Amino acid sequence: MAGTGRTGFKVLIDWLEGRLDRADVERVFAELEGADQATRDRIDWLRVFLERSRTVALTDPPPELTATLVARFEGYATHRQSPGMFERVRAALTFDSRLHPLAAGVRQGGPLDLRRNLVFSTESVDVAIDVFPIGASALVELEGQILEGGEGAGDWATVQLMADGMEVAITGIDRHGEFFLTGIPLGDYELVVTAERAEIILAPVSL
Repeated sequence: MAGTGRTGFKVLIDWLEGRLDRADVERVFAELEGADQATRDRIDWLRVFLERSRTVALTDPPPELTATLVARFEGYATHRQSPGMFERVRAALTFDSRLHPLAAGVRQGGPLDLRRNLVFSTESVDVAIDVFPIGASALVELEGQILEGGEGAGDWATVQLMADGMEVAITGIDRHGEFFLTGIPLGDYELVVTAERAEIILAPVSL
């Protein structure tokens, strides 16, 4: 959990789904005691979202379809190049609180307009990013987390912030899949998440 004294989008999800340890749970409770209405609205929305996602029933495909898909995958895996091949994928922007301010609990108007929640997705990985204004300046900071279907954060190593093909900033990713960038001027950016043999290029976004 990032130590900025603010409960971000990704932390609220971890809290609601019971993934935080006791110390972080106590920290969240302490911060939420004096939470503003926007944060409370965000929590209510997340609770509804998570509850509805748990009630979606997915039926198993017919056995013959499963057998066909398994056979095709085995054929693909047999002819695929060695594991040393570097894989590059693009992540689409699947959620932006600027486009859905009421759903995300973000109020419009004034300097808080810079506060924002973003989620980028591939088939197997989501990247959640909270954008926070730094005082009254035209700078922001980014708190993000790599969210995978399995346990842990994989072997993700760094996050690069790019503008016009040039690196603006770079930071490491901790064992929880979290990263932090600060002092970022407003502008158009592309983030690149890298691992030893993989790279995720996030869809361009204007901060």
